Amino acid sequence: GELEKAVICYQKATQLTPGFKMVAHNLAVALTDLATKLKGEGKIDEAMRMYEKALSYSPQDMAFILLLESVIQSQYDNLLVIGQYAEAMYNCGVIFAETGQIDRAIF
Repeated sequence: GELEKAVICYQKATQLTPGFKMVAHNLAVALTDLATKLKGEGKIDEAMRMYEKALSYSPQDMAFILLLESVIQSQYDNLLVIGQYAEAMYNCGVIFAETGQIDRAIF
C-alpha cells in the first residue's frame, strides 16, 4: 500500500541525503505508521521490527520509544499468560537488552 511506498521513498531519500535529520525523522514516522498497521493486523513480530527500525532513525524521539514499549509490553503479557512461546520470549529479551533494560531482559 501507500505506507510501504512511503517507506521505500524515504529510505531512498536517506541514502541520497545522509545526515539530513528531517528525512530520517519522516522515515521513522512512516515506519511507525506501518508498524502500527501491522500491530493492528496481529503481526506483532513484524511490528516490533518496524518500531525498532523507526527508533534507529530517530533514537531520541519519545513517541517511538513509547510505541515500542507498548508492543514489548503486549509481548511480555502474552508470555505471562501463555508462557510457552520461546520466540516471543526471545524477542522481548532482545528488545529489552537493546533498549538498555538488562534487568528486564533476563526474566
